[in-house]
Formats: sequence, structure tokens, C-alpha cells
Amino acid sequence: MRRRQLAFSRSAEGLRWVADLLADKLLAQMRLLASMAERSDAPLAFVSGLAEGMRVLERMERRFRRWKPAGRRGWGEAEFVRVCEAFRGQEGTASRVYFSQLGVLLSEVTELTGRQKRPAYEPFNALLNYLYGMLYTSVLLGLLKSGIDPYMGYYTPTSTVVRQRCRTIL
Repeated sequence: MRRRQLAFSRSAEGLRWVADLLADKLLAQMRLLASMAERSDAPLAFVSGLAEGMRVLERMERRFRRWKPAGRRGWGEAEFVRVCEAFRGQEGTASRVYFSQLGVLLSEVTELTGRQKRPAYEPFNALLNYLYGMLYTSVLLGLLKSGIDPYMGYYTPTSTVVRQRCRTIL
């Protein structure tokens, strides 16, 4: 099982799967933001500023849906690393847009200056960290029970590239 998981995680099909997951995530975020804008108590600043953020998220979602691997001859470690880095950059941009929209939405309740992980000083970020921690345990146990190695990434460069980068830094 782990051998198949490793082969899939380094394949074009594995990255296609990741692209679909990221597109689904963005779609869910857009749906949540749209549903919040429909509420009668939604702040005017949130509703009026949402269109631009939604356009960015929609572009990213379409980009992930349309992603196709390079031709057979172009698929190798360098292409894999390039795609992973591009995915990470696009996902980071989408997350910044999403959380900035949440910040405007929650501006009347709490000040949200951006995503904080450790330590989180704002109540909203502290709540997110707590809930992510609870979810992490459930997901980790589910993966282990199903025979999937949760420490084998689908979205990380190969160990050779990591070693090369570590040498460069050191």
C-alpha cells in the first residue's frame, strides 16, 4: 500500500488529484463567503468588497481545474518540483484573499489582522488553531486505520531536492 501511495504521490495523476482537491477547497471557501454575503446582518464593507476577492478565488479555482501535466517527455523531478511550488504559491494567494475577506466580515466582532498560527493572540485565530488541532487528530487516526502513511506528502518535492536545498542553505 505504501509503495503504491509513494508512486501515486510522485506522479502526474497524483498532482492532478491535488489540483482537484485544491479546486474543491476554493469552491467551498467561495460558497461560504457568498452565503455570508447573503445574510441580512452582513457588514456593508464585506458585501461591497467581496466581488474582487471572489474573482481572484474563481480564477484560482479554474486554474486548478484546468491544470494538466506536461507531455510525457517533460514529466520528471524538475517538472514535479516546479508544479508543487506553483501550486503552493497559488494556494497561498487564495488563502490570503479568503482570510482577508473573513477579516472584513468579522471586523465588527474582532480584529483579524491575518492568519496567526503559533501563538495566536487573536480570539478567532486561537479558535481556528484549536479546531484544526482537534481535526488533525481525527484525520491522522483515520489515515492510519486505512493503511495510508500520513507522513508521505503528495505535494512536496522529492528528498533529493530537499537535500540539495539544505546544502544550499547551509
